[in-house]
Amino acid sequence: MADLNTTIDRAGTISRQVATLLDRRVRAASARYANRMQAAARDVAAQPPRNPLEVGLDALRYAIDATQRTLLFWDTLRQRGNDWIAHERAGKPPLLHYAWEVLADARSFARPCNYALLRIVPPHDITLDERLRPFIIIDPRAGHGPGIGGFKKDSEVGVALRAGHAVYFVIFHPDPEPGQTLADVVDAEAEFVRIVAARHPGSPKPVLVGNCQGGWAVMMLAAGKGTVLDLQIEGRDEEDAFKALKTLIENRFDEPE
Repeated sequence: MADLNTTIDRAGTISRQVATLLDRRVRAASARYANRMQAAARDVAAQPPRNPLEVGLDALRYAIDATQRTLLFWDTLRQRGNDWIAHERAGKPPLLHYAWEVLADARSFARPCNYALLRIVPPHDITLDERLRPFIIIDPRAGHGPGIGGFKKDSEVGVALRAGHAVYFVIFHPDPEPGQTLADVVDAEAEFVRIVAARHPGSPKPVLVGNCQGGWAVMMLAAGKGTVLDLQIEGRDEEDAFKALKTLIENRFDEPE
């Protein structure tokens, strides 16, 4: 276990280094700002005086521009609010760039959870090669916002489609099912993989992509029941970390049987 005094001393050293760096950068930025303000003031003083009419016209143009920008800002918020209300009323469907269809909804499984498997419908100018491995993309945003999964054309979905792969997308609904556990999520995604593999008997195993927080689901799926884990733990507190992880596994991550 790490020595407490050493840890505190190291934390204090890092804090002092950060404070010193911040102070140096603030001083440099302040000096540059002062120099530029002085240069701007000299430029203004060197210009000939302007008549009141020009000053009034500039003020009028500024007021018109500020009013237009204010109206555009509030109109953008109005449109955003209307889009959100329409999305809510539609049942919060995934906001994917591509057409899709639901293949399996885990809310209807024996152990329900709020996940679902979608098939991405390829555009008319895309030709799929059934010999290639299908892609299953698990996105933490569930298609409900900007992300690398499939929100835009230049995304994981788009890249895989253009390469000729069939693509599937795992989403989740905003509200979990009553009593839902992580084990239920893993079981559902295992069923999703089975469904995709059955749809492509002539291709190798599917490729699973877990984005950001979606990655834990892929790792848990890879460590199914009966899997032998090879753990390598290094560091000053490696023994404590190993004991804590061993206890967590033996307790089945505090999940019910």
